[in-house]
Amino acid sequence: MKHKHLDAGQQLDIVRSEYNESTSRTEGNMVIFREIDRPQISLILPHLYLGAESDVTQDCLSSQGISYVLSVSRCCPQPDFLPQSQYLRIPINDSLRDELLPWIPEALRFIDGAISLGCSILIHCAAGVSRSPAVAVAYVMYRLGLDLDDAYRFVKERRPSISPNFNFLGQLQYFQGTLALVKPNAEVPEAGLCTTNEDVCCSPVRPVSNNQDTLSVDGPKISYVSKECREGITQDENCDDKRS
Repeated sequence: MKHKHLDAGQQLDIVRSEYNESTSRTEGNMVIFREIDRPQISLILPHLYLGAESDVTQDCLSSQGISYVLSVSRCCPQPDFLPQSQYLRIPINDSLRDELLPWIPEALRFIDGAISLGCSILIHCAAGVSRSPAVAVAYVMYRLGLDLDDAYRFVKERRPSISPNFNFLGQLQYFQGTLALVKPNAEVPEAGLCTTNEDVCCSPVRPVSNNQDTLSVDGPKISYVSKECREGITQDENCDDKRS
């Protein structure tokens, strides 16, 4: 729409206003959401939350009772209000080259360790769209004995904005082959958007091996080796945290 009889400043104000009213826009392969449309922190399982870098504030974490953070990012800053023992970084970019698979055993141990203490944990990346949802899907596969399709649907029903890239989905397909997929007798939490731990049902947590190099799930060991825990990983100046 053309706006006649307006000076340049007034027209610019109108353009800005019209832009802010749009729900989102696409720039290359990057989806940019208005802040008001950015998904809120999402409860996936009891004590397991999925979110974005913007959720890692003391107020936000305290309001949800979250005391552990798993960051799937090279660049997202480590919160200075959390002890080092309650924070883990998986330093990967959202790319078609980065390897998530070797980090999965360490991530599962960290998540299980927090939950076994009765604590809540947030998994996040930059936007909570690709990297951190991939880790959440892996945990759901492991914990509930679901295949990739069902685990992906399970997480997406609770956070509809997720969209792991094809590289991570391919690695999760391989991860599926390493798991002995035995359907648990425990009730699977019902679908839907949950906001509190009371909104979802509990099911037994599968034990993780104490072996720091391999992960054993229901007997057979998986065929890949976890990378050693990186102490004091710093932010990478060459990171690519643009989308998720």
